[in-house]
This record gives sequence, C-alpha cells and structure tokens, in this order.
Amino acid sequence: MNEMRERLLGLTNANELPFRARGEHHTRLEAFCDAVLAFAITLSVLSLEVPHDSTELLNMFRGMLSFAATFIILFWIWSIQNRGCRRFGLDDIRTHWTMAGILFVALVFTYPLKFMMGSYLDPLLGAHTMEMHHEDLSRVYALYSCGFSALTGFFWSLYRRAWDLRDVLELDEPERFDTKQQMRTFRVQAVFGVVLAALLVVIDIPHEWPRPLRLTLLLSALVGVLAVSAYLLHVVYRLQRDKKAFLAKWHARGSHDAKEELA
Repeated sequence: MNEMRERLLGLTNANELPFRARGEHHTRLEAFCDAVLAFAITLSVLSLEVPHDSTELLNMFRGMLSFAATFIILFWIWSIQNRGCRRFGLDDIRTHWTMAGILFVALVFTYPLKFMMGSYLDPLLGAHTMEMHHEDLSRVYALYSCGFSALTGFFWSLYRRAWDLRDVLELDEPERFDTKQQMRTFRVQAVFGVVLAALLVVIDIPHEWPRPLRLTLLLSALVGVLAVSAYLLHVVYRLQRDKKAFLAKWHARGSHDAKEELA
C-alpha cells in the first residue's frame, strides 16, 4: 500500500518533470490551510440562505458565473499551496508565516473577488446586484494588482524556502530545475502586479496636479508596465523552451540508462 501511494504521489505526465513527494503526511498546517480556504469558498457561495420561492431560486442562479470564477481562483490558490506542501513537506516557522500570508490574502480578497466577478459576469444572466462605479475603477484595479503581487510573492517565498533547503531536502537535478523555474515565474508575476498597480495609481492622480508632471508620471508608469509585460512574456517563453529542452535531455538520458541496464 505504501509503495502504491508513493507511486501515485510521484506520478507525472510526459510534459512534467519528475518530482518526489516529500509531504506524504497531512500536517496540522495543511489541515488549517485547507479549512481556511474551504471557509473562503463558503463565503463566496451563491447564497447563504435557502431560497423561499422559485423567483428567489432563479435570482440565486443568476450569480452562478461570479461564484464559478471566484471558486476557480480560490481553487487555484489551494492547488499551488497544496502542490508545494506535497513536494517539499516543509513545516518550519518561515513556511508557517508564508502560508499565513497566502491565507490572509485569500480571505481579504474573497468578497472583493466575488464583487468584481459579479459586476462583470452576473449581468450576462440578467442580474444587476453589483455595480462598479467608473470613478473607482483605477483604484479598484490597483487594489487587485497589489493582491495579486502579494499572493505570487508568497508563492515565491514558499519555493525560495525549499530552494534554500535544497541540500537538506535532497532535491535532484529535475527537482532543482523545476523549483528554480517556479521561483522565476512567481517573481516576475509579483513585479508585474506592483508595476501595474503603480500605473493605475498614477492614472488616478488628481487633475489639480501640473499637467506636465501628470503626463510624465503616466508615461513612465506605462513604459514600466509595457517593459515588465514584455519581460514576463519573454520569461514564460524561455521557461517553456528550457523545460522542453531539459525534458528531452532527461528522457534521452533515461532511455540510454535503460539500454545499458538491458545490455
């Protein structure tokens, strides 16, 4: 039974690097994270009350799209957190605070996420219960950009901790390669969120400020967003290219070793 569990935990497809599962036992930290994220999903449900008639039932289902979108984002957060726990099995103080940061951001942004998704998606099904005021758009998006940056920053911290302990965890070559890739991806995403938030804050500068100053700040922020966006696309492309090259080399090495064993 233990052997089959290890095989299932370490199972990868042809496009994924092999990664051993070190966190095979469900710790109290993971149980706490699962409970908090489950609570966050509960807060975003269609309705906390049972509908009293068919009209209320239909109105409730008009919020289905916003709930689905919020659920997917929260599940994405849980998936990355769970993957890190399964891979590394870390249970130290730094990991505790990193997980606390992830949960804090998830809880703080649960209702805002539901509001954002509801204001855009629910009208598609005839619901108009949430309204986004045009004058608040830049500040709202800046808030979400900061939340995204904080979340990806905590994900980076989780993988950075594993990288610092790579010798203790006995990470092999594919695991080190994949860990470094994840760190680079999360780092660029966090920087992108910060730069985008800066642009949105600049857009919201009061009109009383001198026009040349406002234009200079806006242009600088816009150039920064475009530069970071281009760099993010470049990093994603290069990571995928490097991953394919590493996988090809790794599979070729495995085939060669298998032939030598047969010989």
